[in-house]
Amino acid sequence: MRARLTHDYYNGTNYGQIKETIATVDLIGFKRRDGLQELVSARFYRGRSRNASQVFCTVWIHGRSSGTGKAGGYGYCKKSAAFAAALEQAGIILTDDKGKPAYISGTGMTAVHQALKAIGRALGYRKVHLVCNG
Repeated sequence: MRARLTHDYYNGTNYGQIKETIATVDLIGFKRRDGLQELVSARFYRGRSRNASQVFCTVWIHGRSSGTGKAGGYGYCKKSAAFAAALEQAGIILTDDKGKPAYISGTGMTAVHQALKAIGRALGYRKVHLVCNG
């Protein structure tokens, strides 16, 4: 999977005060001259009501852009769907190795992890590590 950053767009929303944080994924990169850097943060939220089913995701590409997405309904991975919507809003385009669009919406968290690593490579980092919580 490959990522392309098309534009800098800041539309990230921190829902931490009004919604429950259900998961976080951070991408850490290493360059010899820069040391360790936090490259990307993804936060997943759900409403505080016990009936809440909609998932929200905010992605921050540090120093570049951010975006927010949401997903509701049943029968698919809402976290990856919300993440895909957030990437689209942040100006990130994902493709496979042949240049065709890579669709990760609703496909699971493994696809989210692959997309984050692709973003790290697009930012010029060869050594990246994911830190997941939840």
